[in-house]
Amino acid sequence: MKNKGRRKTVALSFTRLNFTELKPWEIILSKKKENKPAEDYQRQPWIQKNKGFRIIIAISLSLALWVGYQIIKNEGNWGKGILWGLIFGGSILLVFYGMNAFHRLINKDKEE
Repeated sequence: MKNKGRRKTVALSFTRLNFTELKPWEIILSKKKENKPAEDYQRQPWIQKNKGFRIIIAISLSLALWVGYQIIKNEGNWGKGILWGLIFGGSILLVFYGMNAFHRLINKDKEE
């Protein structure tokens, strides 16, 4: 038993880094920066514009109905329920369309 006090190393091979003996400090110290081509960072939408409009309208309508229902159920006042439902539902639409208008003003030169 020659290697009784020595620490064992594990032999692994990676696709990017090829080591015959793998030690944690060697991996950290010997990581090389890969030469990647310059990536073109363009803002890409997650979803289509029409689908986004539909989702926002559905969310605002459902919030308006839910708030209105809760007020009518608890207080019995239909006018107050409809008013607060419109306020909460309209606030979602106001923020969404307001941010769209703001970004349109700021990014006039970047439009496709």
